[in-house]
Formats: sequence, structure tokens, C-alpha cells
Amino acid sequence: MACWLSGSLWAQSDSVGLFGNWRDTLRSAFYQPAYPSGGLDSRRSYLAGLPVTIQGIRAGVDTGPVGLYLGYYHCPYTRVESQSEFRYRYLSASLDYRLHNSWRWQLWGIAQIGLGAYSQRDLQGRELSAGAILPVEASVLASVRFARYFGVTGAIGARVAGGTYFSGPIYTYGLKVYGSTLWADLKKECPECIPRALR
Repeated sequence: MACWLSGSLWAQSDSVGLFGNWRDTLRSAFYQPAYPSGGLDSRRSYLAGLPVTIQGIRAGVDTGPVGLYLGYYHCPYTRVESQSEFRYRYLSASLDYRLHNSWRWQLWGIAQIGLGAYSQRDLQGRELSAGAILPVEASVLASVRFARYFGVTGAIGARVAGGTYFSGPIYTYGLKVYGSTLWADLKKECPECIPRALR
């Protein structure tokens, strides 16, 4: 289960068509203010049919229509062969593209490409092999708001990484906190609650 924090400060009232002009959206995104954004970015997956959790954290900038991030991801040793285990660690750059946005619904397309390494060891902890991995991921993330500050979110996609068992489906689900709405309301209703330097 994941908890998502929507921390970017762009307005969330405009609705964008699902199949709008993505070239214009990308072009205009680079002329809009960019705000820092980030958080935990773990996801569920499968290695050789076994369920695993890939733990991650990422940080970057969000312009509203587009987000650019760099993250670190780690999948601990998992026994995928009868006599050995595999571990995966990698850095990944991601592009988040907003397909649809309204007060209640959001839909994102996410593309990631990473570079890292795998390690294989036997059941006694002796290293058997190691090498590079180049994971490429694509996913769609949707969220629906059921209260002013809270919603639920889920994503589904796939990862391709060549050999070493690391290719497979990815998915996540959890609670989303709309931090930008909370921040805007706090500034409006209780400005004295905010440190002067942040107003």
C-alpha cells in the first residue's frame, strides 16, 4: 500500500482533454512556473512469478502538465531460483504527463528509464554474479478525490529490463493527500499559522 502526497502548488480546477494536443502541452509546460515535488515512490511487482515490493524515493519539479523526476529504487534479495537470490538497485529518470485533470479525477501517463545493477548470490550469501540493468517502465496512474484533502490512487504498468528476471508488471494503490489544496486553504484561513518566510 502506498501513500501519495500531491505537493505541487499548481491550480487543480482546469480540465484537460484526454486526447488533447500533447505537443502544445509539453511546449507550454516549460514556460510555466516549476515547483519542487517529490516523495516515496514504491510499487508492487513480480519476479519469476513471486510478488515483491520495489522501494523508491524520487524528487524533481512539477509544472502542472508535466513533471520531471529523478529517483532511487531498490528491490531486496529475492529467491527466484532454487539455489540463488537476486537484488536490484537503480537510478531512474521519469517524465509524468497529465492526460486529464479535474477537481475529482486525475490521470497521468508515466515513462521511466533507469540505470543500475543486479547482484546474484547463493543461499549462503556468496556472490555468484553481478551486472548492469537498464530498466524501462511505462505506467498509467489514476486518482479520484473523495474529500477535499483526501483521495485514492492506483497505477498499473510494465517494466522491461532484459534478462535477470527483472522484467514484469508493476502496480500500486493507496491513499492520496492533496497537499496543495491544504496549503492554499491554510494560507487563506490561517495566515498567522504559516511562518513569515513561507507566506
